[in-house]
Amino acid sequence: MTQTIAHIKLKAAAEHLEWVLKQYPNNEDVRALPHGLPPLIEDAKAGSVKEPIKQPPFEPRFSNGNYRNHKNPNIEDAYY
Repeated sequence: MTQTIAHIKLKAAAEHLEWVLKQYPNNEDVRALPHGLPPLIEDAKAGSVKEPIKQPPFEPRFSNGNYRNHKNPNIEDAYY
């Protein structure tokens, strides 16, 4: 099965992600994102992403870095 990229949805997601990140300029987790993320967002907005990225530049941070606590979030605490 060949994966195809829905460029309109990807562009919308990239624009939303960019907006969300701008809402938290002083957040430590947001500031810790690598500098490789903005070019990925720009590529997605421009429609120049041709295939899925096999390993995002920030993936190692989930397994052994800043975002370890977010890899498998506990949603039980989200409910009252």
